[in-house]
Amino acid sequence: MIIKDSDEVGVLKHEQEALRQQLRDIKIANRNIKAVLRGMAN
Repeated sequence: MIIKDSDEVGVLKHEQEALRQQLRDIKIANRNIKAVLRGMAN
């Protein structure tokens, strides 16, 4: 059975995408920090 998305589902999808973007940003920041630390160790 197909159920039409409610407003709540739309809000949750939007929040999920925002969290995914934050996770991508955190992963990029972690890679940058590791690169800087490797540079300092050399």
